[in-house]
Amino acid sequence: MNAASTARGLLRRLSTTGPPPAGAVHVLAYHLVGAGTGSPVDLLADDFREQMEGLARRGGAVSLDAAERHLRVHSGEAPSPAATPAVVLTFDDAYRNFLTHAWPVLRDLDLPATVYVPTAFVDAGRPVPMAAAADLPAMTWDELARVREEGVTLGSHSHSHRELPALGDAEITIDLERARELLRRHTGSEAEHFCYPRALWDRRTEKVVGGHHRTAAVAGGRVNRAGGAPARGCLRLTRVPVRSDLGPSLDPVLDSATWWPEWVASRVRGPRAAWRRRTDGNARHGGEG
Repeated sequence: MNAASTARGLLRRLSTTGPPPAGAVHVLAYHLVGAGTGSPVDLLADDFREQMEGLARRGGAVSLDAAERHLRVHSGEAPSPAATPAVVLTFDDAYRNFLTHAWPVLRDLDLPATVYVPTAFVDAGRPVPMAAAADLPAMTWDELARVREEGVTLGSHSHSHRELPALGDAEITIDLERARELLRRHTGSEAEHFCYPRALWDRRTEKVVGGHHRTAAVAGGRVNRAGGAPARGCLRLTRVPVRSDLGPSLDPVLDSATWWPEWVASRVRGPRAAWRRRTDGNARHGGEG
């Protein structure tokens, strides 16, 4: 057994919990595939293909719309014990890398996906969502419209990709409306789904986002459980970021109710960002936190 296999085995033992409950929904978060950036969220192309082939063998994936309907229909009731966990594939930032490296694999395997689009990046090339991928271009509007026609769901990743808790309510509203207007005009998508930039949110921002979108993706590392409160559940869809150190198999994540590395990271991400904003003098809240 080589060092990489040993490390992955240790990661699996330390990161997993008990199996997910019946009727749960895994939401996986991807960023880059085979881009060569060295980022922890830039997967090797061969690993990504193996992950997707393994997922297809397990029963495939469902669209975000289908997952939302499932969670809402089963709200407040116990799901059938025979209901196996569903999987939703999401991709952040709308890099052209999705079109060239991820989408051909997904299309070949008939796996649906959602792309969360930071519209200023597409419209003007700035701001770049990830420093490690600063040299990678966004998809064009025509490319986004094309993948939507081919079955990809387009959601909003905001317009400016700024941390929403640092903005006032009016600023957030303007940003969200701008993103939806651009996506509607250029792709025909109503962008009813949203993903928080840098996975940073609070109850105040959730109220604003909930007035513009049906679902909102956060972090957290847990599966989404059927039977929870529908409004809160769909506005707090927890995701597991898929990192390169996971290797070619999704089984460790999909066989677990909680992925501990992300659970821990999500607990420190918000307080650390709030502390940074306070020390930088940039906190601008418009309402109750």
